Amino acid sequence: MAAMAMSALGVPARTAPTFTSPVRLVGGAPASPRRRRPDVSRGPVCLLAALVARARFSRGSARSCRRAAKEESREVEFFELNWKKELSSTTVLQRLSKPKLPDAFTLLGDLATCGLVAPMLSTFSLLVGLSKPDWLRLLSDTDKNFAFPAYGHGLLFCLSWIFGGLAMGAFEANATNSRNLLETIQRNALAACATFYVASTVWLVLSGSGLLEDAYSVTGYVTGTHVTPSYRDFFFDQLLEVSCLVAWRFVRAVFLAESSKQEKGAVDARLLFGDMLVAGVITPAIIIVVFANTQMYTPLWTVLWDATDYGMGKAILAHGSVLTSCWLAGALLVGAYSKDATEPSDLAATVKCVWSSGAVAAALLAACSLLSLIFLDSRGAYLTAFDADRTLQQQFFDFLTDVEFGAICLTTWRLYFAGYF
Repeated sequence: MAAMAMSALGVPARTAPTFTSPVRLVGGAPASPRRRRPDVSRGPVCLLAALVARARFSRGSARSCRRAAKEESREVEFFELNWKKELSSTTVLQRLSKPKLPDAFTLLGDLATCGLVAPMLSTFSLLVGLSKPDWLRLLSDTDKNFAFPAYGHGLLFCLSWIFGGLAMGAFEANATNSRNLLETIQRNALAACATFYVASTVWLVLSGSGLLEDAYSVTGYVTGTHVTPSYRDFFFDQLLEVSCLVAWRFVRAVFLAESSKQEKGAVDARLLFGDMLVAGVITPAIIIVVFANTQMYTPLWTVLWDATDYGMGKAILAHGSVLTSCWLAGALLVGAYSKDATEPSDLAATVKCVWSSGAVAAALLAACSLLSLIFLDSRGAYLTAFDADRTLQQQFFDFLTDVEFGAICLTTWRLYFAGYF
């Protein structure tokens, strides 16, 4: 009756709030429920309280989502390889019957690493006296103009890698997984060890059948005394092949990581000071401790900066300033001081950012070394051509040591700053 009277007088009647239940669409997919309209029948106080409660709920939900996303980004996914499945005969035969080859760049990098990089490192260690294999001790002084057997070992490992890599799944898509570097190391180490077993079997068969010397002659290792490498020489060369191959696959997985969108922000003072300390003081100091203090080798920059009168401190600071300038320039060009580059969201992306900065810094350091050689040549500092060649070799070796020790120190420091240690 009251409602009829109010309608007759033209006063709009107050209706109760309506609520709608969730509606299901065709196919069973639930639709989002409509929002509940607040009950304004009790005045503006209740409406204000409802709006405040809703705003608090929205802020709490957003805060919870951000906290969950941050925890998820910091969560480390541990991977454990299923050895029983990977080594089963069914899986191996299936991989060999239906081979899956990687992209051309990965396969080309595998062959270049096994056939060129590892033999060159083995030959370099032999020339500088770090290793002295059995065949070199037995070799006559009259034997010259022969190829080192390390290249033959590299060729055998390349041929064995095609079979061992296919059997152990080294050419599958998850073999170089930038999202899980532990899986990359495990899969490629397993495939490299299987390749090592295949290559050793072939070498022992050739040695037992008396065809080992003929096999080495194919790769250019021909001597007048008919000296062939022992299995110990072959074993150490194969260990170097395995190490180089796993390292190459790891680097390949790192550089396959997608670079996140860089967010500009203020540079962290602790990160900047740490980079300057590591690149400018710690790296050259470690080089001095490893080489100069052990009297193994004296870097050329210690002679140029006259470390005899003022000690090694002057040379370390002077050479460290060059390393620091090159690193800071490379880091700023690549964006290693962005917000995403210093957060532990992705290990592969973090390492990729550090190594990309190091590559630019290495190019700048090489340019500085070349300019110093040109400056010395213009001043006529070389007495003979032998002095010029020796200085060039020392400069190249110093460049390699700076790059290697700098990469180790800066990568370790950056990972520590990002919270991985």
